[in-house]
Amino acid sequence: MLVEYGVIDATVVPVVKLVDHHDLNSLDARCSTNEAKAVASNPTVELLARWFAVRLPLLASTRTAGADLPAVLRFDSLTLEEDSRASVEWRP
Repeated sequence: MLVEYGVIDATVVPVVKLVDHHDLNSLDARCSTNEAKAVASNPTVELLARWFAVRLPLLASTRTAGADLPAVLRFDSLTLEEDSRASVEWRP
């Protein structure tokens, strides 16, 4: 399925803002989920990738009232890059 970049931004940017330039050790205080607690106790990129993979579809499903957003957001994979030489790929 193809999705407009604006739709992707509307879903992804709010989630990225929860972690961008923030102390990941306090993520559980801002987001009370089991994934957030796991990231806060051990903030690795692997756990953060799983947190994104769980959080993004939940956010998308709460916004289905908007005509532009798909009712279901599903990932085949999700890749986070720490820098140009280090990344992690999450798959369900």
